[in-house]
Amino acid sequence: MGESSYSQPRANQQSTNSLESVKWGRNMNGIELSICIVNYEARDFLRECLLSLPDACPGLSWEVIVVDNGSRDGSVAMLREEFPYARVIENPGNLGYTLPMNQALKEAQGRYLIQLNPDTLVKAGAFAALAGYMEQHPQVGICTPKVLNRDGTLHRQYRALTHRPTGRHAWVGQSRKAVLAFWEEFRRYDVHHTDPQQVTAGAIAGGVLELNKKHREATR
Repeated sequence: MGESSYSQPRANQQSTNSLESVKWGRNMNGIELSICIVNYEARDFLRECLLSLPDACPGLSWEVIVVDNGSRDGSVAMLREEFPYARVIENPGNLGYTLPMNQALKEAQGRYLIQLNPDTLVKAGAFAALAGYMEQHPQVGICTPKVLNRDGTLHRQYRALTHRPTGRHAWVGQSRKAVLAFWEEFRRYDVHHTDPQQVTAGAIAGGVLELNKKHREATR
């Protein structure tokens, strides 16, 4: 598990200054936000992550679902003792990430679904800002915050294109023009030329992202 990272909202200042103007859609069970985490041998990181959640969700009704992949570091016992409100799904072994995350998403009852890595510390108000942005922009299916490494550097969560440039890795015999064309394509893929405060992305990493449940169900 890598070093913890901090998340902060990407949404623009005008749309996230206050949630008082947001007209929340109705959800039958009253839960607005489901936070889904897959954990494996990350007890201490997970504890810090969960402790940061209440301040990240002011004014929202939320739930947290943790899928544990057979950890032997006391993660499940810690969850039962320190976070009794967390819904815990125990797998017998390490099933990777995708299958356990789908287990959590299937159980989630919230209007919006957040996929969160257990080594993340969430800044105060971050998830409320994301939820407010999604509520005000119903056409948006997925949104991710700006994520920073512990040293304050940007941890890039997004890509401009849906595919990684390939096919030009053998530099021997390639013309200078072809090499430069590849790097320009890769630069566009890696979004190095864009303003990292707010972008429309072609692909988003799963470390911290929010899904509109309505859009997710529509694509099944």
